[in-house]
Amino acid sequence: MLQNQDVNRIFSIAFLICLPMILAMGYFNLFEREGLLLETGNVVGRDFVNYWLGGSVALKGLAESLFSFDKYIVILRETFGPEIKAHNWSYPPHFLLLAVPFGTLPYLLSLFCWSVLGMLCYLVACQNKAWRLEDFLILALAPAVFSTLFAGQNGLFTAALLVGGLRLCGQRPVLAGICFGLLTIKPQLGLLLPFALLASRQWTVIASACVTAAAVILLSGLVFGFETWWLYLTETLQFQTAIMKGSIKIAYMMPTIFMSGRVLGLDPDTALLVHMPFVLLAVGVVIWAFSQKRDPVLQQVILIAATFVATPYVFYYDMPVSAYAALLLARHLEQNRRPANLNLVPISMWVWPTFGMLVAINFFPIGPAVILGFLGVAVRELYLSGDPAKGQVEPAPAAQQA
Repeated sequence: MLQNQDVNRIFSIAFLICLPMILAMGYFNLFEREGLLLETGNVVGRDFVNYWLGGSVALKGLAESLFSFDKYIVILRETFGPEIKAHNWSYPPHFLLLAVPFGTLPYLLSLFCWSVLGMLCYLVACQNKAWRLEDFLILALAPAVFSTLFAGQNGLFTAALLVGGLRLCGQRPVLAGICFGLLTIKPQLGLLLPFALLASRQWTVIASACVTAAAVILLSGLVFGFETWWLYLTETLQFQTAIMKGSIKIAYMMPTIFMSGRVLGLDPDTALLVHMPFVLLAVGVVIWAFSQKRDPVLQQVILIAATFVATPYVFYYDMPVSAYAALLLARHLEQNRRPANLNLVPISMWVWPTFGMLVAINFFPIGPAVILGFLGVAVRELYLSGDPAKGQVEPAPAAQQA
C-alpha cells in the first residue's frame, strides 16, 4: 500500500527535478534587467504590463484604445520605452473591472499586490480544513504557479474562480454561480461548465452565473463605454484569431491538441479538424461524469482535465488549476490503495508546465498525451467508484472532500 508519506516524497522529488528550471526562470525574469526592462525585451512581470496599463488607461477614460492594437502599442511604448516587446490587450471589457484597482499603484508595487492577492485567492479557494501543510505546499509550489507568477499572468485568479465555483456548487449554489459568472473574464476556461451544470441539474448555479455575467458585462459597458464591447467583438477577437492561426511561436507555449498540431506543421484548418473529435470526447466525458451520483471530487478532476483537452487556446501559465486536480487525484489514488506507479500520472500533470515548452521545442509536443492520460485515469476512477465490487473503492475520506 502506498502511504501518504510516499506520495509526499514523490511530489518532493518532482519539485526538486523542476527546481533548476524554476530558478532559471526566476533569474531571467527578475534579475537580468536594466531598470524594468529585461534582456528579452519584456519588463519584469511580463504580461502584467497589460493589466497595469489597461487599468491606468481605463482610469483616464481611454479604455477604447486598448482594443485597437495600433493604438495600444503606441501607449505601451510611450509608457515603457520603445525597446519593449509588442503586447496586445486580449481580454473582454469586464476584465478591466479587475485591472483598474491595480492601475492606481506604482508598477512594481502593483505587481507585488497582484501576485500576493492571486496566491491568497488560489489557496483559499482550494483550502480544506482536513488538509495538511504538505497539501498546501504541493499547491503553492506547483510549477504552474511559478509560471504564472513569473509571467505576471492571471492563472491564480482564474483557478480560484473555477475551483471555488466547483467546490461551492453543493452547499452555496448562488456563490458558485457568481464565481462562474466572473470566470467569463477568461471564457476558454469555462468552456465545459454549461455541460457539467446542465448534466447535474444545477439550475440555481446556472441562473446565478447568467445573472452575474450579464451584470458585469452591463457594468463594464456603463463604466468604460459600450463601444469597448463592439471593438472587442470586431477587432480584438479577430486579432486573437489571427494570432492563434498564424503564430507558431506561441504554439510551443500551449499544451492543447490544436496547437500541438500547429507545432507538427499542420495548417490551422487541419489542426482544428484534428482537434474537434477531442472536443466532442471531452464534452461527452463531462456529461457522463456529472450525470452520475458519484464522487464529486473526481467530477471536479474530470472537468478540469477535460477543459484542457477541449480548449484550443490555453497556455501553461493558465494551469495552476491543474495542480489542484493533480493533488486531488493523487490523494484519491493513495486512499484507495492503487498501485504506486499510477501516481506518476498526476505527478506528470503537476510537473508538465515546467518542461512542456522545452520538450515541444526540442523533441515532440506531448502535452496533450499527458493531459489525456490524466483524464483517462480520472474517468477510470470515477467508473470504479460506482462499482465497489470492481474497484474495491472505499468512500472518499474527509481530507478529500471538496
